[in-house]
Amino acid sequence: MNYSKLLSTAAIFIFSLSAIFPVKAQRLAQVNPANSPRQIDVTLKTQENQTFNQLIQQAELEAMSLIEQEFATNSSITEIAVTILGDRQGQQVPLLFSRVSRTDWQQQPIIRQWTKYFATSAVLLGFNQPQRTPAPPAQNIPRTPLNPPITPTPSPTNSVPQAAPISPNNAPPAASGASLEETDPGYR
Repeated sequence: MNYSKLLSTAAIFIFSLSAIFPVKAQRLAQVNPANSPRQIDVTLKTQENQTFNQLIQQAELEAMSLIEQEFATNSSITEIAVTILGDRQGQQVPLLFSRVSRTDWQQQPIIRQWTKYFATSAVLLGFNQPQRTPAPPAQNIPRTPLNPPITPTPSPTNSVPQAAPISPNNAPPAASGASLEETDPGYR
């Protein structure tokens, strides 16, 4: 078979398949560096005797300064994202994340408006250690036992019932002709 004839047959076959099963064009989105936010990551090392609130204030000031500086020096930047990490004794944890556009920052340059704070940062950096409450000191207070002592209760005794006084109307059974055993309640 001729090579050119084989190629033309294959092309016709592929063309006919594309007419039957249309191929959808895929569009690949390309990242345009001019449109993506400028990402800035900064790590702040904690100072000795610094509180967590002081560290957060320092992080906010650093983020504000970076945002102002980037917008002032580069007019092509339309959006900035700043992540501030805290470093305490080698442990690094995110403290805050700010993302703001140039127009939003010009309208309201308040860092807290555009910032997300990480709630567990203080614990992860060791600022807020779970405090254990000490056991109360032993006191000389008499304690009640868990099981109070059992006090004996009087048990019914096998006492003989008191006889009713004898009167003419209730004469003893022996006088009426019945035996004592028959009138005894324990006899039956």
